[in-house]
Parts: sequence; C-alpha cells; structure tokens
Amino acid sequence: MGPPGVVDKSAADEALYFFDMTRRLCKAAHKEYARHLHHYANHAILYQEHVADLNNLEDAADGDYNFLTWNAGLAKDPAAAKAQALQSYLRAKSDIEFYLIKHNTDDQTVADVLGRDAVRMALERDKYTDAQWEQLFQRVQSLVGMTHRQQPSETTRLESLFMLQRVEIRLEILQGPARP
Repeated sequence: MGPPGVVDKSAADEALYFFDMTRRLCKAAHKEYARHLHHYANHAILYQEHVADLNNLEDAADGDYNFLTWNAGLAKDPAAAKAQALQSYLRAKSDIEFYLIKHNTDDQTVADVLGRDAVRMALERDKYTDAQWEQLFQRVQSLVGMTHRQQPSETTRLESLFMLQRVEIRLEILQGPARP
C-alpha cells in the first residue's frame, strides 16, 4: 500500500515513468525535427502538423505526470504539482483546439467568424480574442465530422478529439472544489 489515494504504488511509479519517458521523447523529437528542417527547409509545411501533434502530446504527458503525482498524493509539493498540471492541461487544450481549427475546417468558416481577411493556414492565436477563438472552435466542432481535403487522417483527428476530452476531464477535476 502506498501513499493516500494510491492502491498500487508500483503501478503509479510505472505510469509516472512512462509519462516522463513521453515528455523526454517529445523533447528529443523536437530536436530531431529542427535538425531535419535545417537540412530540408522546403519540408517545413509538411512537418507543421507533426510538430503540432508533438506539442499536444508533450503538454498532455506533462499534465498527466503532474496530475498523477498530485492526485495520488505522491508530490513533494502538492500545490506546485497541481498548478503545473493545470498549466500543462490548459496549454494542451488550447493547442489541441488550435490544431483542430487549423486542420479540420475551411477558409470560409474561418472568414465568417474572424473576418474576411482571416485565412485558416495563416492563423495566429494572439491576433484574436478568446471569445473569437471559442466561437470559431464551436463552429469547427460542428464541422469536424465533415471531410476536408486537407484534413489529417481520420485516426489523427480522432486521437486529437480523444486527447482533448481527456484534458477537459482533468481540468474539471483540477478546477473543481478543493480537496481535504
């Protein structure tokens, strides 16, 4: 029996190991993409989607690592682990939504919500308000099942939606009522 909230400490330790391994592999993959793009700069557009997936995975894994240490009572500083999990999940949520907007909608939908000069593949988050992003994401969610010629593979889209759902559940727990 482990700390409070941990039924099987070895399972928690194993999960933490794999969450940490995921974070480390994502960091190494970022370096490899940068190295590759240095030699093959003309492939930058091609790898944009892969780097976005990598960012989403790294933020979610960091959130998972810190969430587990906080939730299972394993953190040396529970408040810091909770704050880091919250920050990582908020970043993951924002990144996943942005990814889905960019790769699962069309220019007309983007222009309808953000203005006629907005172009889907050239979107920059800091140019628009949170309310505009939320409105656009709501529209994208209603379209996400539709086929789009530049839409990523169905598996990638479903993985992104699944990760977003998991992140939102963790955020509800972290932002919910304080625990004793």
